[in-house]
Amino acid sequence: MKNLLFFAFFFPSIAFSQPNQVLEQAYSFIISDGEVAKISQRNDTLYQWHGNIIAIDPELLIAIDDEPKNRYRIIATTDADNLTLLKLEHLDSIPLTTDPFPANRFLILAIKHISDDKIGYLPIQGNLTKEELGHYEFPIESLGDKFFLTYFSEPYWHGLAKQRKITTKEEAQQVLDYLNSEEVKKLVQIYRETDVPDMYGSGLFAELINIACIKFGFSPIGANKVLQEFIQ
Repeated sequence: MKNLLFFAFFFPSIAFSQPNQVLEQAYSFIISDGEVAKISQRNDTLYQWHGNIIAIDPELLIAIDDEPKNRYRIIATTDADNLTLLKLEHLDSIPLTTDPFPANRFLILAIKHISDDKIGYLPIQGNLTKEELGHYEFPIESLGDKFFLTYFSEPYWHGLAKQRKITTKEEAQQVLDYLNSEEVKKLVQIYRETDVPDMYGSGLFAELINIACIKFGFSPIGANKVLQEFIQ
């Protein structure tokens, strides 16, 4: 016991090196144009992949990049209720530049633990230096009513892919009517009040399509393309 205490005292970084396991499994975000973004954790590293959904019938076929699109080292985490705030370091070098590892490679990410099959994903702040990251204070409790993109566990969203597709104009109209409902307008307002780094609003659009399709029992995979066909 004395030897163990001695070891922990003089080598604290080793004795307490086990990172906080924020993600117990991989989660994916269904993108409207037939793509999927995937996130997972291994030890103290967060990985992000990008893939394309090639086909659903007769089985779900997905092409995920062999190499992660991004890798982040988890420096520290803060928990409050069902929220986790992660301080991260981007580990990938920037190619074709004289500064492959820029000083502002640090960032902050929030994860909302919704259920075993769902998490919320919200980047809080990027382009921070290590010093800025160390001094960055954020009231994690204020995130409770913010807008998060919903990522699904692999079994859950694979199941969604097998649900019935939108096949009639009436079914398409049902989804479109919901997208114009007061309930969705409230979600859009929350999105506007949340500083979401979402170029062209593509994340919001995909999130709303996913919500609408799941609500009525339709597969969100490829739903946007079907809706566009019925609108024309």
